[in-house]
Amino acid sequence: MSMLDSNPFESLVDETKSREQQIEDIALSFFALAEKLEAARIKEIDARTYSAILDANAYLWVFTANLVKYNYWDGTPEDSKLLLQKIADFMSRAGDALAVKKDDNLLAKMVAMNVNMCNHILDQKKVELETGQATLAGLSVAAKPIYA
Repeated sequence: MSMLDSNPFESLVDETKSREQQIEDIALSFFALAEKLEAARIKEIDARTYSAILDANAYLWVFTANLVKYNYWDGTPEDSKLLLQKIADFMSRAGDALAVKKDDNLLAKMVAMNVNMCNHILDQKKVELETGQATLAGLSVAAKPIYA
């Protein structure tokens, strides 16, 4: 099975899932892409697959930044929104640079950032379940459905 055969975003648009399931899916998408980036770092993969992984990673970060910006607007500190947007921009630029020249150190940093984001989201999901306060990626926000 090729790395292109799985779609980490498939469930993110499934409106039949609960908000908690959708947030968990986002977290697991960060982890799935961390695994794919790590595989790309440690072994040679075909150019098409490598490009798809880099594009998917940038997309996930931009998607998440926009999700926070547009669907979790109330209560999210502006500096938190800006930080997430800066990380998304970095991931996009890093993907562009890696498409030109592979850099194992940069790939390793991207893997670490994806795993960290996954852990952050899952940790905050746990806090949300305990307190009733909606959070995403450590950003405290007013509870709203993802797809309203």
